[in-house]
Amino acid sequence: MLQFPTEIKKIIKDSHKETKECFFGCQNNIIAAHSISNKRILSRIAKDGVVEYLNSKTGRNKATTFRGFCDYHDKIFSPIDNEDYQPKNEKQEFLFAMRALSRELIEKKRYEYNVTNIEELRLYRNNKDHQLGIEKGLSDINEWRKIFIDCFTKSKFNAIKSVVIKLEKSYLIAASGAFNLECDINGRIVNDPSPDGFNDKMKPCFLTIFPQLNETYCIISFFRKHRKDYAFLEKIENKDDQFKKVVLSNLLVGNIENIAINPDFYNKINT
Repeated sequence: MLQFPTEIKKIIKDSHKETKECFFGCQNNIIAAHSISNKRILSRIAKDGVVEYLNSKTGRNKATTFRGFCDYHDKIFSPIDNEDYQPKNEKQEFLFAMRALSRELIEKKRYEYNVTNIEELRLYRNNKDHQLGIEKGLSDINEWRKIFIDCFTKSKFNAIKSVVIKLEKSYLIAASGAFNLECDINGRIVNDPSPDGFNDKMKPCFLTIFPQLNETYCIISFFRKHRKDYAFLEKIENKDDQFKKVVLSNLLVGNIENIAINPDFYNKINT
C-alpha cells in the first residue's frame, strides 16, 4: 500500500478541517454527514457493520461521510434516509442529486487545498490549464449549488429530470457522485473537459445506485434544460440487464469513487 510522508498526511487531514462547510452556507456546526444513507442503504449492504470503501474495510457509520452539512440541514434528506425510494418521486430524486453534488463540492475544495499546499503536487500547481480547470470547476459547482438551494427552497423539484435504470436483481453495492459525462454511449461529446472546452457550459449529471428489496436502482439526474443532451439514457431503460450492467459499470469505473460494497460481493467480483 502506498505510504505518504507524515507532512503530506497532515495536509490531507487538514484539508478536511479547512474545507468543511454546510452546503446551504449557514454557520451551524458542521457534522460528518453521510453521502449515502447509512440507515436505509449502508445497513443493507454491510456485513457485520462493515463495507468495502475506498479499497479498505470501513465501518458503515464512517463510510461515505464528508463534512458538507450541519446537523439541521442534513435532516432534509429524511425522505431518502427513512423511506424507500418510489420511482418518479421528484422530491426524492432531487434530494439524491443534491446530496451527490454536495459531496463533489467538498471534494473539489479539498483537491484545491491539497494541490496548493502539497509541494509534491507543484507540477499541477504550476500548470496554467490545470489551475484554470480547478477554478472553472469550483465556479461551476457553486453556480449549480445556488440553483439547487433556490429550487429546494421553492419546492421546484422538477428542475431536475431523472432517468431510472432498474436491474431485476439486488446487487450489494451503493454509489453516489456528480460528474460531467464526456461522451454518450455512441461516442458523441456531451462535455469537453479539455482546455478547448473551458468556455463551454458544463452539463453535469448526478448518479445514485443502491439495492432495494429484490432490485437495484440507478438514478441518473441532470438539469431539465440539458434533457436533450441526456436523452440517450432513456434508451437504456428498456435494454436487458446485461446491457445495463455494462453501461453502469463503465459509468462507475470512469466517474465515481464514492462506492460502498458488501465485503463478500467485493471479493466475488475481484476473483
